[in-house]
Amino acid sequence: MPAGQAPRGTYFDIEHYDNACWYVKNHYDDPDLVRGKSTVTVTDSLGELLHTMTLDHLVFRIKHSSASNNFVALTFTLKLYYYAPNSDVLAVREISESIPTRYHVQCVDLSQNGEFICYSNSNSIIRLERTLKPFETWTAPNSFDRTTRAASLDIRRALLVLGLNNEPSTDDIRSAFRKNLLKVHPDINKNDPDANDKTRAVVEAYEVLTRGNFDDQDTNNQTELGPIQVRFASEGDFITATQFGGGGEDLYIGCYSGKTYLLLANGNTRLIYNAHAPVRKIKELGRYLYIVSDHFWDILLNGTLLNRVDGRFRFDRILLDNACNAVLINHKTVRLYSHGGIPFAEVACKENVADAFMFEQKLKIVTGAKSYMFAIQPPSDYNILTENQMYLS
Repeated sequence: MPAGQAPRGTYFDIEHYDNACWYVKNHYDDPDLVRGKSTVTVTDSLGELLHTMTLDHLVFRIKHSSASNNFVALTFTLKLYYYAPNSDVLAVREISESIPTRYHVQCVDLSQNGEFICYSNSNSIIRLERTLKPFETWTAPNSFDRTTRAASLDIRRALLVLGLNNEPSTDDIRSAFRKNLLKVHPDINKNDPDANDKTRAVVEAYEVLTRGNFDDQDTNNQTELGPIQVRFASEGDFITATQFGGGGEDLYIGCYSGKTYLLLANGNTRLIYNAHAPVRKIKELGRYLYIVSDHFWDILLNGTLLNRVDGRFRFDRILLDNACNAVLINHKTVRLYSHGGIPFAEVACKENVADAFMFEQKLKIVTGAKSYMFAIQPPSDYNILTENQMYLS
């Protein structure tokens, strides 16, 4: 891999941290796609290769601790591993007993000091010590009625994703879901770098169109797809995002309903915000809290809503830095924002952006053929910006 180039290829997961970027690639050994090994490639904040490690299992979820450099990984067979920085195994725990499928585990997280681990199971969070011994279970306090119809715009988008007409039957939706999932799933399309995003779009479209469409005999909403199996919970508020806060034990929890909670170290819980849309990511930078839902980026300052960045596009990746923030939008555009969500610069690429990095007022963009470096100078007065000043050169 050339110096300064992000590793290219199809990755099961890519995660940016304060001081490193992690790329996970799974290597499958069996037709059931549940056994094999994984390669984890680690770069610094600007994409320079640091090291590569091989894990003796596939990775379904992974999280790295910036302060301790320990990391936690969940396998496809629902075995939880806690690793030291040199990839020695510190603890292992089997968690499959109470979890129907791995798709119920949307989140695995690790505190920055490496002392506390958590994972989600549908509408619950299980917190563990570093020995992987559970010490607390938290359940989303309010049930969420998924029979509420989605907004007409969401329905039109979902129909378009699945290729359906305006009034599909339940069987039509299921058939289109299965057909599209098998077409785009990363387990089947290993060479498609967009497979994860396409699969997520298909699953979300299915959920939008099936709210309230199933009778009482189909409460599990389980879809059999050969080696791929997807099951949706029919009751309760599904947990979709977590983030340990500020290096401590407090935990932010985002839900499908749009509600975001703060689970304190003492066990108390506070509802801190409601985005009214499924929460996909939660990021914290100093006094700012960023709550990313399907089509919004809500910015809280000291617990109060400061701004909502709206757009009919998907936020593929958010990069936070002390100088400003950057957002990768729809694979081809990187837009720079102030911490409060005011856009001030943009880079539009002709080909897909493989990755983007930001560190110490530098923006690096890597495409399939080249990498580009830009110096960032946030404006002193955002009111004087004109549209022709938005593009970096």
